[in-house]
Formats: sequence, C-alpha cells, structure tokens
Amino acid sequence: MTSKSLRVSEEDIFFEDPEAAEKKRLLVNDETGGVSEDDEKIYYEAFLVVMPVFSGYACLFALQRKLKEQYGIADNGSELSHLFGVAASLVYIGNLCFRLIHNVIFFYFSPRARVIISMLSMGLSMLTITSIFFFIDKPSLTWAFIAYGLGGLAIGTFESNLLSSIAPLGKKTKLWAIIAIPTGIIFITVGGFILTEYGVNAGYIYAAVMVFVFIGFGVFLIRIFKDAGTATAITITEFVESLRDWRHWLPQIIWHSFALTLDMFFVSLFSPGVLLYIYDSKNITLTWIGKEIPTNWLFAMYDFMFFLGDTSSRKIFYPVRLIFPFMFWVFSLAGAAIGLSHVTILVPLTGFLVAFANGSIYAQANRQIDGKIAKKYSLIAFSFWLFLGDVGSVCGSNLISYISVDATRWYK
Repeated sequence: MTSKSLRVSEEDIFFEDPEAAEKKRLLVNDETGGVSEDDEKIYYEAFLVVMPVFSGYACLFALQRKLKEQYGIADNGSELSHLFGVAASLVYIGNLCFRLIHNVIFFYFSPRARVIISMLSMGLSMLTITSIFFFIDKPSLTWAFIAYGLGGLAIGTFESNLLSSIAPLGKKTKLWAIIAIPTGIIFITVGGFILTEYGVNAGYIYAAVMVFVFIGFGVFLIRIFKDAGTATAITITEFVESLRDWRHWLPQIIWHSFALTLDMFFVSLFSPGVLLYIYDSKNITLTWIGKEIPTNWLFAMYDFMFFLGDTSSRKIFYPVRLIFPFMFWVFSLAGAAIGLSHVTILVPLTGFLVAFANGSIYAQANRQIDGKIAKKYSLIAFSFWLFLGDVGSVCGSNLISYISVDATRWYK
C-alpha cells in the first residue's frame, strides 16, 4: 500500500467526491445499497471501528458509580447526588435527540464524516473522565456534564451514520459491525466488572477505552473511509425532502420500528436494570440448590448470558429470510416473566432471552433496510428506526424505580 493511498485530506474527510461517488454508484445496486454477496470484499476492520465506541458507551452507563465515587458523592439522595444523576442522564438524552437531529446539526457533513465526528466525540468523552480520575484536582461536576454530553452526541450520531455508510461494503461487513456492538459492551459490563472487583482503578479502564477509540478512528480513516457509502441526507433540504418522501421508506420499516420500541423497553428494564434493585443484597441463595453466592457474581453471569444471546441472534438472523419482527417478542416476554418470578437460579436466562430478542430484531431490521429501501433513504430510515427504539428505552428506564418497589413488596 502506497503512502498516497493512506493519505486522507481534510477535504476528503468532510466532503463527498462526486467522481468517486459515481464510481461507487456503478458498483452498488441503487435499491439495495449492497454488492454481490459472492464478489464482495469483507472489511473485518469494521469490528475494530464499532467495538470501542460501544465500549465507551458501556463505560458511561455501567461504570458511572465508579465516577461518582471518584467525586466523593454518596448515594444518599442529596442535591449533589441528584445533580450527578442529571449529568449521567445526558448520555441517554443526547442519544435520543441526536438519533434524528444529527441530520440537522451536522447537515454540512456527509454520513461518513459524521462517523468521524462521533468517534472523536466519544474519544474526548473518555479523555475527560480519565482526566477527572488522574489529572484534575477537585474536579467540578461541569466535567461530568461535558463527558456525558459528548457521549450522548457520539452514540446518537454514530450508529445510524455508520450503518448507512458501510451498507455498500456488503452484508458480511455489516454483520461484523453489528456483532461488534454487544462485544464492545460485554468487555465493560463483564471485563470491567472483574477488573474493578480485583482492585483495578476504573480510571485505567476509561483510559484504555479512549486509546482503543482513537485506534478505531485510525482504522476507519485508513481502511474503510474511502470505500464507505456516499451521503444520503447531507443537507437540511434533503433531510426535509426525505421526511416528505416517507412513503418510500416508512412503510418498509414501520413494523420493525415498533418492534424495536417494545424490544428496547424490555432491554432497558432487564439489562440488568430492575433486577439490580430486586436482588440488592450482598449475597443471594440460588433457588432449588440452596447454594449462596455473591450477588455480583450472579450479575456477572447474567451479563455474559446477555452477551451470548445478543451476539448469537445477530449471527443467526442476519443472513436468513425476513421474519415478521413481532414474532421475536416471545423471547422478551419469556425473559421478563422469568426475571420477575424470583427463581434466582434462572435469572441469567432472563438476560439471554431478552438479548436474543434484541439481537434478532436488530439484525433483521438491518437486513430489511439494506435490501428493501433505496440507498438515498437509508440514513433517514436508520435514524427513525433507532429513534423509536430509544423512545422504548427511555420509557423502560423511567419505570424501573416503580416496578422495583412493587416487585420487592410482592416478594416480601
């Protein structure tokens, strides 16, 4: 590979080359946005681009208690404790908002340039928190607001733009990208938990993720950027026109969108969500066998099963024919019933079933958008689909406190 092929100019990063776009268009079916499955080149590097971004996302929601402890804030319902909670919520609020408004705020940039912006934002989020742990003496809560705000911007902008950009690279590349999502999360929810359980400072985990985000950033620029898809809604005018042309894309994804809404409702409730409050003692006795184990280890097993269900279902259901998405709800409902049954030995099965539904719905919707929607509408379709999913997440997360109280009273 010559140095010329590695050079990415500032103009290439933020603007689309019309000549290069036309060449790619000739190689891409305008309706599917994909290439022949037999001839396609597989960009395994997509895994290294996606995984660290979602590890950063997991750091923000799974390790926030460690950051709170670094600030010296107790879980006592104080004003400062509530203020930290507001700061931490920015990752969810930003995620929800930027699912759609990235098309407005970043209208000047192409989708693949927005991937770069989002990765830089996640890297800066991890850098900010790393600095709170190691470099800033008596840090202000303002830094927490900045870190979580950057994280919300990053994850809300990254996913739809990345999925849209790599669609021309083929189904196998897309599969590696979507499998990287639960992998990035499991590294933190299980790996990070184990490291902190054995005394590793959480600041080192944030620092390591920051490094990997910037490595992924480099991989995207060098290996994927040149071949990634061209813009599909890069101006406000085009974004508005895509909304007006909803008949060309919305009917094809409406059921997948509603399926994701309910799916993410269950995911936010059981990832592990409400179970952390139902099973909040230091140790827990496993039903039927009577063995007592630390509750933390129960949730480590739970998170591993969640990863297994999410990853396996993406692998299974991305290549197969499309299935009516509501069929996957049976896994979510079964998982919820098991989780609330208070049969402790089966609790990890809840994680597997809920995650299996999530991965299945996610994979099938990607297959639907890539195969049934014209390339010019793929970005708005991905944005809308993920936006409705986040509506379910917000609703589910806000019900956790109510369900946990009622469930705890019922068990007593």
